[in-house]
Amino acid sequence: AEAFAPGQALTLEAVEEDPFDPCAVRLYHDGRQVGWVTRGRAAGVQAHLRAGRRLSAQVRAVEPAPDEDLPLAVWIRIAAEEPVPPPTMHG
Repeated sequence: AEAFAPGQALTLEAVEEDPFDPCAVRLYHDGRQVGWVTRGRAAGVQAHLRAGRRLSAQVRAVEPAPDEDLPLAVWIRIAAEEPVPPPTMHG
């Protein structure tokens, strides 16, 4: 089982084709897949990754999972590694 601690860095990867979720984003630690970004956040994260923005992910907290099929609930913080430029105004 994977051990997680607050502050630990994770890597994000947008999934090209996922039959269950077209916006899926995988989480990796030390080159091994350890989980997924939740559906509620995955679409936005994937859009940033596909636009070429570099994002970082970090473990925020670890708790027992609310679902008995999962060993842990790992809360993460996702942030842009560089400032995201403001939208341009047209018109």
